[in-house]
Amino acid sequence: MYESNFQFYPLIMDEKPHSVRVDLNALVFEEGYPHLYVVRKPYKGRDNGFPTELAFDALKTFEVAITDLLSPMDVQFIGAITGNDVCDYFFVSKDCIALESILKEHFPEEVIGVIVREHDDFEIYKSVLYPNEFQIAIIYNQNLCLNLENEGERFEVERDVEVLTVFERHEDAQQFGQHFEQFADSFTLEPREDGMIQTRMIASIVPTLPTMNGISQHIVTLTNQYNGYYEGWKCSVHK
Repeated sequence: MYESNFQFYPLIMDEKPHSVRVDLNALVFEEGYPHLYVVRKPYKGRDNGFPTELAFDALKTFEVAITDLLSPMDVQFIGAITGNDVCDYFFVSKDCIALESILKEHFPEEVIGVIVREHDDFEIYKSVLYPNEFQIAIIYNQNLCLNLENEGERFEVERDVEVLTVFERHEDAQQFGQHFEQFADSFTLEPREDGMIQTRMIASIVPTLPTMNGISQHIVTLTNQYNGYYEGWKCSVHK
């Protein structure tokens, strides 16, 4: 049975803040669901373009209703973008359907716009919805900070935070480490069984979400420069 994996990350579009929610597992539909639909639902927004509390509740109710309607038709919900007073819901299907007519029939009182892209072949999913390396790091940080908070973390005390990266060459790992000589308390390299070089950097940090987002964005930039990749971070909980 299919299990979705919806995650959030922030995005700036048209110089306005937006929130993207995407099913990271939806690529399993790529081969058989070529047709894309964008259902546009305007809402009452705050000054920053995000929905008010009442508007957010209305959007949640609408999303449940539309997904309950379309799911039996084998139309899959793959993500949404919220911001600038509009929520865009993204769906894919095996066969091209008259979605606008279906929605007008079932939601006659709702203000809805529909964009249809036949044979989109997951282009929009890959180019617009799916997160890049920097956004994946933000998702990782959000989830880890939330887990720490659920364990009682108050984000007030510095502690050792271990940051992990991997490189193809020892020389690249060494050059990467030089960028953190003033920041890290320790930096070690060790070979892995697959031939890659594992690095472990330990620094004393209060691991708040803004702090870890800033650090991870810098690390991803450098791992790209030195043919490596970022594996995340971990630390103990301070209650």
